[in-house]
Amino acid sequence: MKRILQNALLVLGSTIAGLLILEALLWAVYPPVRSNPLPPGLTFPRPGGFSTLTPGFDGVMDNRAEFTGKRVRVDARGRRIVPAASQTLPTATQVHFLGDSQTFGHGLTDDESWPNQLQERFLEKTQAIRVVNWGVPAANTEHYWRRLPRLLEDTSPGDFLVIGLTWNDFTTAPGPLDLVAPKADFAKLATGAQQYKERAFPGLADAKAFLTSLSGKSAVISALLPSFRSIYYRFRDRHPVADILASGVTENVFELLAGMRQRAEAAELRFAVLFLTNGVFLVDKAYGAFSQNGRFFPSQNVMGDAAKPLCKVHRLHCIDAFEALHVNAGDGMIYPIDGHYSPQGAERIADYVMDALAPSLLPEALKKHRATK
Repeated sequence: MKRILQNALLVLGSTIAGLLILEALLWAVYPPVRSNPLPPGLTFPRPGGFSTLTPGFDGVMDNRAEFTGKRVRVDARGRRIVPAASQTLPTATQVHFLGDSQTFGHGLTDDESWPNQLQERFLEKTQAIRVVNWGVPAANTEHYWRRLPRLLEDTSPGDFLVIGLTWNDFTTAPGPLDLVAPKADFAKLATGAQQYKERAFPGLADAKAFLTSLSGKSAVISALLPSFRSIYYRFRDRHPVADILASGVTENVFELLAGMRQRAEAAELRFAVLFLTNGVFLVDKAYGAFSQNGRFFPSQNVMGDAAKPLCKVHRLHCIDAFEALHVNAGDGMIYPIDGHYSPQGAERIADYVMDALAPSLLPEALKKHRATK
């Protein structure tokens, strides 16, 4: 019995020592992804029921494994800086992009963000179009609605408002919309930045949350988590997203978008919705696992196909970036672990949006420019 106990302790000790060595080696070559790579103080909540970027903010994004030192700067109005926009004319027609982290440019420098790359493409044609990036991480359609009155104060007749719609927007029911955004006081906002502090220890709410949290601390778990997730996807009997789509949430989202269109048109703005595809549908390998090889979602462009009838019903000008991003099986378009668009993905979006908007934007912008001379 004593020998059995000794052998068991020896095996246990050897296993622990091996895991510690493996953990140390992986930290050197494959460090775990941070649970939140955004710099503290980048965003903070507003009384109107939404968050903004901190005016004048300057920091870096770093998830340790896939991107580091990605600088993000914010202008005095709480919008991410679009560096190339400094070359536009004071009277330029503005294209306002309102969205979440994919519009903001999570994991991308100011220069790499697709709104800035789009601005560079417009500059090849004219200085009479200016791109404005209103994206805020973790926002969704109800926040866009609440923020819209303040955004409209920075527009002029003939400008373009584009909502960058992601999968999170698509499947998140809008909350109560009776909150009205107060008049912005940017001097006060700059002192009220929200501070994010990463947990020292993983939470224990449930197995999924525990493993996800632990993956930010352990290189071994971080390396294994994608495989665990893929196994779970392939063997589950029901798909929660299918239930969400059947619940009417998406119809509610599009009713809200239609209301935003009406408010934009009342301010003499043009309005469009840009579909920004999630990586689990964009990348063929991820889609195969997530959909059980088409069992749950026979069409890979789930978001675009479900939204087309709703765009027609609500008279929305919808543009879908799926085909532009779905090249080479979607490889290289997103950060594989983080899930946000990579610099290459941002380039593809900029090219696509340029092709989609230029035919209507360029003639009007040039006409306006000639009239103001």
